[in-house]
Amino acid sequence: MPLGCSGETTCHEAKLDKVDEVADTEDVSVQEDASGGCRSEERSVAAIEAFGHSSVRAAYSELGATGFYEVHGAEYRNPHSDELTAAMRISLDTWTARGFLPPLQRVLDLACGSGEASIALLAWVQEQPEVADLDVQAADPFTYEAYARRTGREASRWSFEDVAGGVLDGMEALDMIMCSFCLHLLDKSWLSLTLSALARVSRTLLVATPHKRPIIDARTGWEQLDEVVHSRVRIRLYKSSLI
Repeated sequence: MPLGCSGETTCHEAKLDKVDEVADTEDVSVQEDASGGCRSEERSVAAIEAFGHSSVRAAYSELGATGFYEVHGAEYRNPHSDELTAAMRISLDTWTARGFLPPLQRVLDLACGSGEASIALLAWVQEQPEVADLDVQAADPFTYEAYARRTGREASRWSFEDVAGGVLDGMEALDMIMCSFCLHLLDKSWLSLTLSALARVSRTLLVATPHKRPIIDARTGWEQLDEVVHSRVRIRLYKSSLI
């Protein structure tokens, strides 16, 4: 069971109870989609197509946390995929213009779902002639099959527990780790340990979240460089102080 989730629920299972919460957009530069009023209906349609329910929350309520991933883990898709893709494109363009991104050669998509963040990054890279030979790795103990099917790439089965336990230690330094719609679910007692493990192996950390959470303390080895908000998705960039 990944770290930070209590009882019998896993971090990915806990997403189902949290993913529809509204992000607070105070005190940040917000780039909002003019068609935002239609997004709720579009997300419901996406959930029906993916899970056969009116919403991800409804699927969770009917099947239970463990049951949902036993049935749907191999076909999981984040119903907020379109918003995430747009938010990542805007963020990466912004950070490139500001000189915040290191040269990208080695990236890890952690808790990768069905590859939403990987696909968005790879699509953006195709328009960046200065980025060549990008190696995108991925890990997710529940949706690795969905990731492989959608992206054509294999995913490791590492959990946050594995990360906190040092599974990444000794790895060749990464240029970026992406954590999409997952870190805000970690218990505070485990968050620092996990973040410190990530800071030891990656130069930057991209966090996508529908909340102000997680609050990432500089003592974990991460300094926040910027935040972009689009369609209620927050994309934050952090720089490691340990590499």
